Amino acid sequence: MTTGVNRLNRAVLTVLGLVLSAGAAAGLALGAGALGAQATRRPLLEPEVSGYVNRTPWFWWAVLVGSVIVAVLALSWMLAQARTERIRRVELAAGDPANVTVVHVGAVTEAVEQEVGSYLGVISASARLRGARGRRLDLVVAVSSAADLTELRDRLQQRAVANLRQALDAPGLPVHIQLKPAPEPVRG
Repeated sequence: MTTGVNRLNRAVLTVLGLVLSAGAAAGLALGAGALGAQATRRPLLEPEVSGYVNRTPWFWWAVLVGSVIVAVLALSWMLAQARTERIRRVELAAGDPANVTVVHVGAVTEAVEQEVGSYLGVISASARLRGARGRRLDLVVAVSSAADLTELRDRLQQRAVANLRQALDAPGLPVHIQLKPAPEPVRG
């Protein structure tokens, strides 16, 4: 997802969380009697409001339409969260737009994972090309506790990343490398 979408998600969820928290706090305060014993015994809706609802035949239809609109918006938001910047193929043009080579991303990322997985101290590796036409590589490397991180980092940058950039003819391809400790085996 893009940074703008992430910012919008955070803002909407923050506002929604604050509104729901305020409503929950008010409900708890009312139920606990913090607003007075008389407020606790009052009905939730005033008689004028409940009478209006009973006298207006289209009221529940309006509630239904509003609920459907909210449900559709919520569903579309949820589906937008599932979409990622993953790509399936990268097109390589050798200077001539008529001569295009298509490389499947799975083959590229698998080659990177195998190369990195063969390095000393690496337990596993996971690579993903993201963005329009493979504009970024995310590489997650699980390392053993005995690994020399400086040597591994240098090897990743000088060999694996350099090989990928050369293969994709993308010398400026941004690469995000995350080194994480592999879980130690449990001895019992």
